[in-house]
Amino acid sequence: MEGLDPRQIEFLKNFTDPNSETYADALNSGKKAGFSDSYAKNILSLMPDWLSTCIEDAQLVTKALRNLNNLLESEDERVSADITKFTLTRLNKKKFSEKTEVEHSGTVVTGFNYINNETDNTSNEEARPGVEETA
Repeated sequence: MEGLDPRQIEFLKNFTDPNSETYADALNSGKKAGFSDSYAKNILSLMPDWLSTCIEDAQLVTKALRNLNNLLESEDERVSADITKFTLTRLNKKKFSEKTEVEHSGTVVTGFNYINNETDNTSNEEARPGVEETA
């Protein structure tokens, strides 16, 4: 909810939270958030950009969750296992995290200038600018 003012955030909380007294009630959610009666009454028909964006985002999240649930139930065991792993490592990182160890080869590439041409008679530094050999 970056870039929203406090009233917009409050409106969204009131309007979208099923536990809110004003859930799905734009007029009262708007009033409770501090918007004028006129603006609160017309907020859905005005559909300001901030509200439209938040509604679209919520719809995408709902669709993604539905797809995720479908993939979790996939008959393809590899797909189901991969999605299960993905879900657990994202939603419960403390309990289900992955540890990846990376070994360093000793060559540090600092740019995209690597030239691998064994017939080139130029020096290492001329042939491979941006590459440092380390011990």
